[in-house]
Amino acid sequence: MTLSFRLIDRLFWLVWIGFPFAFLGTAELGGLDPAQSPPDICLPWLPDYSVLTPLGQALLWVNFGAEFMVWSIGLGLAHWVIHRAAKGQVFATEILWPVRAMGILLLVWPVASLILDNLTAWSLAGLIPGQTYAPIWMPDIIIMGFGLFLMMIATVLGQAVDLARDAELTI
Repeated sequence: MTLSFRLIDRLFWLVWIGFPFAFLGTAELGGLDPAQSPPDICLPWLPDYSVLTPLGQALLWVNFGAEFMVWSIGLGLAHWVIHRAAKGQVFATEILWPVRAMGILLLVWPVASLILDNLTAWSLAGLIPGQTYAPIWMPDIIIMGFGLFLMMIATVLGQAVDLARDAELTI
């Protein structure tokens, strides 16, 4: 089992290498391409970067940076857990807090991101002439479901750690 975790630990470095490129690939730095214009229903949420003031660009980069940092923290916690498991510390108490932290992160961040996205869109609507503000009301429920799943895994893992500790004491 430790061999599997070692392989996953080494392969996780490929995730770290590709993560910044994948994340930067989501940024539309040059503005909207007229040849690939989005549907009209999406336009209230997609500001035209070419008409943004420096304040508007800063707001978008702060939002982008917040997303990048949160997912970096999540990947860091996941890699930390995998690295500990690769060292044979599968049923250890050190594994519990990062799994719980990842669960809480996945539960809280979609709501915080929704609030941050709405504040950014509202601010940009005031900075861009003709830009309308259409609030987004639905957080990413799938990510929140994975957060609940990780919280359940942390609870089960905590019980497994207790059972392993009891087994060590009885031998």
